[in-house]
Amino acid sequence: MAQDPDSLFRLHRSRLKAEANRRLRDGEASADAVQDTFVRYLARLRDAERAPVENPPGFLRRILSNLVSNRQMRAPRGHLPVEDVELADGAPDGEAALLTAESRARLARLIGELPPRGRQVIYLHKFRGLSYAEIAQKLGISENTVMVHMSRSLAALRRRLREENGDDR
Repeated sequence: MAQDPDSLFRLHRSRLKAEANRRLRDGEASADAVQDTFVRYLARLRDAERAPVENPPGFLRRILSNLVSNRQMRAPRGHLPVEDVELADGAPDGEAALLTAESRARLARLIGELPPRGRQVIYLHKFRGLSYAEIAQKLGISENTVMVHMSRSLAALRRRLREENGDDR
């Protein structure tokens, strides 16, 4: 396997760009993430004090994953599109039908107020239908950490809904 940076770039650029675009849904941001990935890789190669990279393609994917996660966490809060607020966790059809456009917008706003990682976990589980294990793998965290973020996020959403409804419980 070639460790030559030019060869790696030619071999892996399109796959890395596709992965970044799948997660970021923004071609320009994806291209920037791929470029930053190779810049960081080159910087790592120049660091003589560190051990050589044993699996360059895997290392490139890890750098990209970290960069994309960082960009997603820094994304402005509250940017969840209202049309994406359709539960994917097996909620009864009647319950989904009761969510009016206003309540869906309210829910999207409240989710947007969550801390970045909690917002990601809620979105991936409740709206994209990913399991905790899949979320853990996607975000590079443990399944227990996913559960902690989910629990805290749901508690925060319940608390905010009670506050907005004037419920003192």
